[in-house]
Amino acid sequence: MNHLVFEKLSRLINENTEFHFFESGKNTSSSSTYLFSNPIKKIICVSEDEIEKCILEIEKESKNYFVAGWISYEVGKKFLNKLKSNQGNKILLSFNVYTEVEEFSNTKERIPSSLNFQIEDIHSSISFEEYEKNVKSIIENIKSGNYYQINYTFPLEFKLIGDLLSFYMELSKNQTTEYSAFIRTNELSILSLSPELFFKMENGKMLMKPMKGTSNLGKESELEAEKNLAENFMIVDLIRNDLGKISKLGSVQVLNPASKDSFETLTQMTTNVESNLKDSLTLFEILEGIFPSGSVTGAPKLASMKAIESSLEKKDRGVYTGAIGFFSPNKSIFSVAIRSLEIKNEKAKIGIGSGIVFDSVPSLEWEECFLKAKFLFKSIPMQIFTSLVWKRNTFYFLDYHLMRLKKSAEFFGFGFSENEIKNRLNQLDLDFNKVYKLKITIERESHIKIETTELNSKQKKGKFSFAKEFSLETRSNSIFLYYKTSKREIYRKGFEIASNHQLMDLIFENEKAEITEGSIYNIFCKIDGIFYTPFLNAGVLDGIYRRKLLNRFPSYFKEKILYKKDILNSEEVFFCNSVRGILRGVYEKRKG
Repeated sequence: MNHLVFEKLSRLINENTEFHFFESGKNTSSSSTYLFSNPIKKIICVSEDEIEKCILEIEKESKNYFVAGWISYEVGKKFLNKLKSNQGNKILLSFNVYTEVEEFSNTKERIPSSLNFQIEDIHSSISFEEYEKNVKSIIENIKSGNYYQINYTFPLEFKLIGDLLSFYMELSKNQTTEYSAFIRTNELSILSLSPELFFKMENGKMLMKPMKGTSNLGKESELEAEKNLAENFMIVDLIRNDLGKISKLGSVQVLNPASKDSFETLTQMTTNVESNLKDSLTLFEILEGIFPSGSVTGAPKLASMKAIESSLEKKDRGVYTGAIGFFSPNKSIFSVAIRSLEIKNEKAKIGIGSGIVFDSVPSLEWEECFLKAKFLFKSIPMQIFTSLVWKRNTFYFLDYHLMRLKKSAEFFGFGFSENEIKNRLNQLDLDFNKVYKLKITIERESHIKIETTELNSKQKKGKFSFAKEFSLETRSNSIFLYYKTSKREIYRKGFEIASNHQLMDLIFENEKAEITEGSIYNIFCKIDGIFYTPFLNAGVLDGIYRRKLLNRFPSYFKEKILYKKDILNSEEVFFCNSVRGILRGVYEKRKG
């Protein structure tokens, strides 16, 4: 995006004008950027019974004008005509009619990002346990011959505060894919950074480019390569079949099979499928034949969509895995709406998923899903950090701290250099007779900051209470809970409340009333001679001291689901972290 486009979008946002910004083929010689603004008409459908009528209206208007917008995944249920719908009053498709379009070239100019936004409370709509259960069910059904593959998805939800254009610019910097869109309407805003072309229709020819087969950039194993290739061939076969329904006999061709496209965070496999369309087809007939893309359903398409709707996905996908683009008198271009975010009144969501086949491993599929959202995680304004103790010329548990810091850096897309951190630590001028807390912080541009604080506390025990008694509760599926980052507002608030009430800390509970951790400590309680701490999946940071105890003394320190009554009835409660060590806790009920 160049400065001219940026200024135009800024003006349209300030004027509260609806627009559709679409970039096509950004990394190719045929790159085009389109800006549609000031619509003369809206075409919105919220009822399945109105879908065909709306598409006929889109077709009519596109003979003379530009019609830009999006189609939800759920429209595919209407085309297949055999699935029930739970849509209610949600938007199924939304298009604006524009009399003209502004086209731009040389849009690769970098605009400095202002980061005028914040992302809060990002969480998965399902737990790994539920995901694993469903993946195993899919695999059993594949082995039983009910289908060959299922594209299983779920949304990440979060709160977005601030400037949408700034957010879009940051996302674009971290995911320079071929098809991107920024749509702003009164009903909904959509930001899309899709690497996948759904279709390009021009002069009676159709081009589709299904994408299937994902791997971490530069880290694809031989097993992953075989799985990705099989996935790609399976979906290409499905796309060929779909195109065959609407194409002239013998015109469907497969070109550049299983090509690899690399992006900032991952590598994906694509194949071109081309054909000549039959004469006199209506737009409804064309979409009915190919929508939604087989790359986002599975194979066979009908069986996959039935399974997705009946037993796997509890929430409608919306624009995610639908289509985004425009129709016009001369050509039409649509991307598959993956890597796409819906935003309304600061509530945002992005769908993530993967193709499940008979030899899929649930934990690896789960990782692949989050890999596809890495461009989002990489765009969050934040820092990652860890705190350790130096005493007697030793950095205590340094390897543990660096390992955890590296894990956070990889997940959120930070640069990380273990050698640079060690060199910086060794350059510190520390008094051998003193004890220091060292806070290592990595900022977005890989800048490393080390703060030193002298430790004098001799505290061995303290009073605690429960965060729920102060109306504070965590959510087990909140991503920030599992990493040491600056996004820890609820813990800052909890520790502030604890300090104001002369307490050592508060113990948090999650939405299932399970004990999790303190604001700055992990928790252990003694039951029948064994010390128990909550499982990480309750929403717990894997603290360094916690990990040390579990690894070194597995007979005496174990993980267990804990509740408030377990804490209150236990023989002993202690708090621990790698800076303060172990502190005994004494419960103090909140007065009043």
